[in-house]
Amino acid sequence: MKDDEKENDTKHDPPTFAEIKFNEDNYPILNANQPRDLCEVFEHPSAIRAMMLRRDILAGFAKEFHCAAVWHTFRERKLLADKYQRLAGNCIAILDADIN
Repeated sequence: MKDDEKENDTKHDPPTFAEIKFNEDNYPILNANQPRDLCEVFEHPSAIRAMMLRRDILAGFAKEFHCAAVWHTFRERKLLADKYQRLAGNCIAILDADIN
């Protein structure tokens, strides 16, 4: 078995209702009833640059936003999934622009 096959070999059960409730109650980014302006600053590349975040911090935000997009897709919340995928993309675009 190849290494990449081993990595994808792990099966996970879907989260229980209690796990979903815990995550959404404790992490606003995962909650359907989040404030409309949550993470709004990441909508604007100039605002992202103005924060002067270290690359590793900005990359962490990109991963967090991507995970939120996956979560909201799983919960069938297209608008929130699209929002967080867009925010992840904005962070990645800044990271890529700073390399070139």
